[in-house]
Amino acid sequence: MPELTPTLIWAQRASKVFVTFEQLGTTDVKVSLTAGLFTLSANVKDSDKSYKIENMPLWDEIDEEGSTWFQNDRAVVISLKKNKEQWWDGLTKEKSLKRFIKVDFAKWCDEDDKEYTGEDSFPGGGYDEMGGMGGMM
Repeated sequence: MPELTPTLIWAQRASKVFVTFEQLGTTDVKVSLTAGLFTLSANVKDSDKSYKIENMPLWDEIDEEGSTWFQNDRAVVISLKKNKEQWWDGLTKEKSLKRFIKVDFAKWCDEDDKEYTGEDSFPGGGYDEMGGMGGMM
């Protein structure tokens, strides 16, 4: 059974990085997280497909104890806790792996977005900034 490189999607916040491997029916999933390295392996149920990425260097070091992962029927979802709250320019600095890594636009925030730092301006807030609009009391 040939091992394929998984395609990963990722997004980040000030203190976390979210990594997802979307694949239906994954079995025998193993995720290994060390200070600066990421390893994932998985098989696909009722198929001869096997995915593996081993010792991928991350952009920066992570807190292994604060990082978690889980799997469901559709994906393997990993939450990496950053050691330092800083913007990562990518998931890895390894250029040969960049074609297997894509942005998770459903979760993505820019560095200057309030959601990135956890300051959510809506819902419930911001009405005081509407200043005297007709019909508002």
